[in-house]
Amino acid sequence: MEERIEFIKEYIDCPWHNTIYNLPATDSQIEEFEKAENVIIPDDYKEFLKITNGALLFDGALRLYSVNRDEKYKIDYNYLGEGKLEKELLIVGIHLIYPLCYDSWRKKYLFYDDFEYRFDESYYYSDFYEVIDDYIDWKIR
Repeated sequence: MEERIEFIKEYIDCPWHNTIYNLPATDSQIEEFEKAENVIIPDDYKEFLKITNGALLFDGALRLYSVNRDEKYKIDYNYLGEGKLEKELLIVGIHLIYPLCYDSWRKKYLFYDDFEYRFDESYYYSDFYEVIDDYIDWKIR
């Protein structure tokens, strides 16, 4: 994961891009957040949090959530305060208007788009690395 973030910083970020990287989260911050919020964060996303505890990437197109409990963009089940998604969908970010969720039932990531995701495996990413790789490919094309 660290190599991917460094690649983004070196080859994709530009001074005029709206990019923000937070300070890394510690293991204890992540553990405390999981207990307090009653969530289980996937290991690959924890790895990301230890590099940057949330970020705004790709000219603002992708916001990745943090374990800061007082922040609006924290990891949770509540989509922008508008109610909860299915219980197995943990929101870890947002692309424009589509929440990036970890589906604990399938153990995969997806950008949630109403109900259709349940019927189409092409909506899913096998892990968080694949999500970031997809964005990198999109930006360097």
